[in-house]
Amino acid sequence: MAFSTADVSLITMQNILSTSVGVAFAYPILSQIIDIKNEKILKECDRVIKIIHTKGDQIGFLDLASDQIEFKHYAFRSSKVASYLTGFSALVGTIAFFVLFLSTINQKLSLSFVEATLFSLLLSSPFFLAGLQLIRWWDGYAKFSTAIGYYRGDNM
Repeated sequence: MAFSTADVSLITMQNILSTSVGVAFAYPILSQIIDIKNEKILKECDRVIKIIHTKGDQIGFLDLASDQIEFKHYAFRSSKVASYLTGFSALVGTIAFFVLFLSTINQKLSLSFVEATLFSLLLSSPFFLAGLQLIRWWDGYAKFSTAIGYYRGDNM
């Protein structure tokens, strides 16, 4: 199947542009929610570790402390990635906003089909990267939360 060489008007891309602007504003909020959830679970882990330590369960203490260190390292790396993604998302959102503004002023502007496809992929990449980061974070969070629940006695 050959690509069409027809031009794509920027007006027809306004849904993609406005969605990109929305994601650019929403991503920092998502990052803050993840950071808050990480802080809460680490505080809960500290509380459970103190309980385990007072009970004298040395193996449980070492196992949960090891999981806590691993999760702290993961949360730090995730926070670094989130800061880069926030900057990238802001850049893409700014570009999308200006192109959206430009498309409303000059409605005759158009891109070739291939350029429009590549531009759409660039504009939607923060959305996909945020989704991927959210899935990765949820996997680590669920594993750590399960370990805390086990030592807290949720399984009984």
